Amino acid sequence: MPSVIDRLRSEGKEALAELYQTYRAEFLSWIMRYNCTTDEAKDIYQSAILSFYENVVSGKLTVLSSSAKTYLFAIGKYKIMELRRATSRLSELTHLEDDLPQVALADEDQMEEGQLKKVVHCLEKLGEPCTSLLKAFYYHARSMEDIVRTLNYKNTDSAKNQKYKCLQRLRKLFHEENMSLSL
Repeated sequence: MPSVIDRLRSEGKEALAELYQTYRAEFLSWIMRYNCTTDEAKDIYQSAILSFYENVVSGKLTVLSSSAKTYLFAIGKYKIMELRRATSRLSELTHLEDDLPQVALADEDQMEEGQLKKVVHCLEKLGEPCTSLLKAFYYHARSMEDIVRTLNYKNTDSAKNQKYKCLQRLRKLFHEENMSLSL
């Protein structure tokens, strides 16, 4: 009987659909233990399946040292940890000391309209490259490596340094906005 990897290579989408159906219910039940929503669980499963398939097709995965289920669940665990890190980054942005309101930029429905306008206004006043950098890192949860590639920074250290400077400028702008409104 051919291995999952061999089947994915030879049968493509048919084998992928079978793999998808085989582990879906068990995976979703398992991943929910990590306190994620049903939608997040479904997204993580979809992403894990695609990563599995892409690893096989690209040649990155040629032999499984464990079962397909174990490999798939390991990808899922990595994906949920990645999601938690992204959530943590967003939380970091929303708690910029005490200068910015305690609100999440990504959850605009729960943000007071005035606060949203202030944050958006301050982000726009920052200009480039700060606006793109902060949105990429905090709002879109992109890795520093991805930001270096897409925004053409020299390396991750220079991107991190720029992010720090941009955050300082954002804090200052937000503080100035609040001070001018209270006068």
